[in-house]
Amino acid sequence: MFAAGVEALIILGATSSASALELKSPDGNVVIGFDLKTSGKAKGCPVYTVSFQGRPVLADSRLGLELRDGPLNSGFQIADHQFSTSDTTWNPVLGERQSIRNHYNQLVVDLQETLPPHRRLQLAFRAYDEGGAFAYTLPAQDGLTNFVIQREDTQFAFTGDHTAWAVYAAQGIYDPDDPRQKDKLPKRGPVALSELKPGVERPLTVRVADDLYAAITEARLVDYARMKLRPASGAIHTLEAFLDAEGGANGEVTGQAPFS
Repeated sequence: MFAAGVEALIILGATSSASALELKSPDGNVVIGFDLKTSGKAKGCPVYTVSFQGRPVLADSRLGLELRDGPLNSGFQIADHQFSTSDTTWNPVLGERQSIRNHYNQLVVDLQETLPPHRRLQLAFRAYDEGGAFAYTLPAQDGLTNFVIQREDTQFAFTGDHTAWAVYAAQGIYDPDDPRQKDKLPKRGPVALSELKPGVERPLTVRVADDLYAAITEARLVDYARMKLRPASGAIHTLEAFLDAEGGANGEVTGQAPFS
């Protein structure tokens, strides 16, 4: 998903901390912010934000991975970062359009733990005119070759108790009064974010405002557990990703670095 682009310098305004970075879409409407912040007792936690035309969509949202050998979600410093841009087209096998433009600006952030074993994690962000995207990469490195990802710390922290259109099964029915699913599953959309139960399918559409909607989804699902959503513990109006396996069990991902 994250193809190499031509390097470009994106000039941005002043930021609030030494580690804060901003990425703008080609039309300037979508802005993704990145920073390392303190969360509770944990320092150096990666967080991101998303805004559209100056309007907040996602507030500080945590990022990170929980490995079997120990969490990889805090105690970081920024070792390097690079901006780039790409503008290409690709031809789908099927679809409404013969060719599709793939135009985005990209920020790749290399993080490293400040304490031993100094493991590294790479985050790649893309800002399209249509929205934002991100991906994790575990680079090849000493001390981290084979690994098991037990869970993600990926969050989507909305700014209010917005309305969401939720279903809990693939190709699910959105009508809460439909007799085929009535009383068999948690209350389905449209519902407030505070009413969501664990196991929400994606894409999940959220009404941020009367004239602004957002959808959470995933792509490039290869050799990885699928993502579902649930309310984040102790964080208001916030959803978190959880790795889902067959039968609704928590999914684990086994891999070998480098791995995206």
